[in-house]
Amino acid sequence: MPVRRRVLIIEEQAQIRALKDAGLTDRAIARQLGRSYGCVDHFLRNPNRSAPVPGRPRLISSQNRRRISRMVSNSTWSVNQVRAETRLSASRTTIWRCIRSNEHICRQTMQKAPHLTNFHKQAYMARNGKM
Repeated sequence: MPVRRRVLIIEEQAQIRALKDAGLTDRAIARQLGRSYGCVDHFLRNPNRSAPVPGRPRLISSQNRRRISRMVSNSTWSVNQVRAETRLSASRTTIWRCIRSNEHICRQTMQKAPHLTNFHKQAYMARNGKM
């Protein structure tokens, strides 16, 4: 039964290359080294990248993260507006998490401005000499 190890060690990689150069088939190499056929075949197809990359791939690339940060910085755009403008296929929650993960951006609700009364308008006009 083949040995179950995640990554081929350097000696095994060298042996696989040598045996393949000697003319053995992938199955014969796998039998001889005690590894699975899929492991040997995967290594021979792409020897530079034989180990799997751990974790789930990110939906938003680092370039898009920077783009979102630039758009949101010092603006009042909503998450849905950012999503529509960037045309990303990620959900609004994913974009919201992207914004929240940036320590340089502090999103907060805007303060209410008082309604301008006629007194305010007249004072403004008098102050700016437009009356």
